[in-house]
Amino acid sequence: MKNILTLLLCRIPGKAIIILFCLVFNASGIAQHTPTLDERANALISQMTLEEKILQLHHEGGFNTADNTNLGIPGFFMADGPHGVRDGMATCFPVGIAMAATWDPDLIYNVGFAMGQEFKAKGRHQALGPCMDLCRDPRNGRSPESSGEDPYLSAHITTALIKGLQDDGVIATAKHFNLVNKQNIRHTSNIIIDQRTLIEHYGLNFRSAVQNGGAMSVMNAYNLINGEKCAENSNLLTQILRTQWGFPYYVVSDWGSIWNTQNAITAGCNICMGSDNYQNELYDLVQSGVVPESVIDDAVLRVLRTKIMAGMLDYYLPGNPDDVNSTAHQQLALETARRSIVLLKNENNLLPLDKNNIKVALVGPSANVAQLDGTGSSYVTPFYSITPLQGIVSKIGSS
Repeated sequence: MKNILTLLLCRIPGKAIIILFCLVFNASGIAQHTPTLDERANALISQMTLEEKILQLHHEGGFNTADNTNLGIPGFFMADGPHGVRDGMATCFPVGIAMAATWDPDLIYNVGFAMGQEFKAKGRHQALGPCMDLCRDPRNGRSPESSGEDPYLSAHITTALIKGLQDDGVIATAKHFNLVNKQNIRHTSNIIIDQRTLIEHYGLNFRSAVQNGGAMSVMNAYNLINGEKCAENSNLLTQILRTQWGFPYYVVSDWGSIWNTQNAITAGCNICMGSDNYQNELYDLVQSGVVPESVIDDAVLRVLRTKIMAGMLDYYLPGNPDDVNSTAHQQLALETARRSIVLLKNENNLLPLDKNNIKVALVGPSANVAQLDGTGSSYVTPFYSITPLQGIVSKIGSS
């Protein structure tokens, strides 16, 4: 038997993939067929029981899904991280709205790549970010985590971040799809909107993430759109995301965002995180004929496509622990922070200040607190931080 190995470097949006083609010739000289991506995934699905299929579609722990040791399919290990890994201490890069303020996609690509190195160093396959919500209301509650109010700028910045993450082999998650405007009523708010505005304005950055960035996961929002939960909204997750934009990978629920299991799985929400809905209800829904098993198969197919394309079923290169908060990453975080400063007006050349001829008063509860972001999923724990008071005193002293 004769083997011919051809090594090709292929480029898909947002990810460099090395594909090894092996053409095996039998004694008669006829080349055997090399499985396509979907053929390979479907071959695995055909060997799964219904229970094994469902196990691919729900959480196993707080931030992971289960392994299938029988078929050699690893589960996902995820972590929050719109501007750094939320897993112990990590480099705290500037928040999303600061990244947008740099107006520099090339710089933000480098930030994404550096973040990817730290995710891999901590054994995480998937970054639950970037946050792509358009911040149209200053009372949003997650304004720092967003990329501002302009969809065009957001599209360029977040797409660059996604490419950086995924070129390092980490799955990026475009979130929260879609129309997040406020946090205080995020589980029950219902946004009424026409289809064109939903697609062309609020959808522009998500479309860019999918089509230009090659984002391998999308996370749904908590709110309702035109009376339907985002996690259970077929117009959003199937008609727009899959049919119109061609998204081939999987949708993950925001934690606890699914209310109705049947509606969510049929609408195109493939993995349920933060609740036991799929774990407790999918099997009976399929056995009773309410949900066709073909719907489960399609969800598992999308999950396996992602795992195969990310290299998880073959050779997933381990990360380097030394990348976490490396000197290079510290310098990149500092450069990005500096580039994010926007001077709107310098009337009468007031700046730069003469440090030998000024007095500074710091007022308020954050004067001696390093407010790096909000709380919860967006927070990164830095190795060190400098408060405004500390920074000013280091430059001009105190009196």
